[in-house]
Amino acid sequence: MPEVSQNNTDPSKAEKDRALLQPMIDAFVASARHTLEYNVTKYSIKRHESLFCIKSYYRKKLYKAIVELREFNKQNS
Repeated sequence: MPEVSQNNTDPSKAEKDRALLQPMIDAFVASARHTLEYNVTKYSIKRHESLFCIKSYYRKKLYKAIVELREFNKQNS
């Protein structure tokens, strides 16, 4: 039985597929960015409102959320 190669796709078909998928990709990126921005806001508020003994926990969570958002923006800009 002859092997069917998946690499022989038509370039125009690949471009059409990418054009069809682009809105979903953009929506996913926007959703991920919104989630990361929400985490930064949430942890900054929790850090501000929390008791002294938990402030360091939320400071670490806030720092991690900020770093993740920066990395995400670098990759998707």
